[in-house]
Amino acid sequence: MSVQRVLKIDAAIAQLNAAAALYLRGEFIPAITLAAAAEEIFARFLPKDKQSSQEELIAKFAEAGISAKEARDIYLNAVRNALKHHSEVDDLYIDFDPEIDARVWLARALHNCARLGIQFPLAVVEFIHAYEPEIFSR
Repeated sequence: MSVQRVLKIDAAIAQLNAAAALYLRGEFIPAITLAAAAEEIFARFLPKDKQSSQEELIAKFAEAGISAKEARDIYLNAVRNALKHHSEVDDLYIDFDPEIDARVWLARALHNCARLGIQFPLAVVEFIHAYEPEIFSR
């Protein structure tokens, strides 16, 4: 096996494509992790004049009087973080709706990907046609 040099943006596109394919197969938990990873990478590549999906959501929470930290920690990233990390011995379970959370993370990653002007890979297009058709009507 040889070491490869991979552009992070290409890795994010591959993660988003895999997340969409997993979602379409009903494998929601790994779809969340991959879509969340892609969302974060895409966000880091956005120019300063374009808000990421998370920044837009934090602004909406602020309108409701919720701090950015609370929005991130409780509402936006709690499930993703719970799936990635384990810190409390007594914290053995996560209560969430895997299908809804996977769809939310895919939408967040799609938002950032589209803002970068990246062409969506095939599984992502299939996901959009099946679950987010209004994207094509914009």
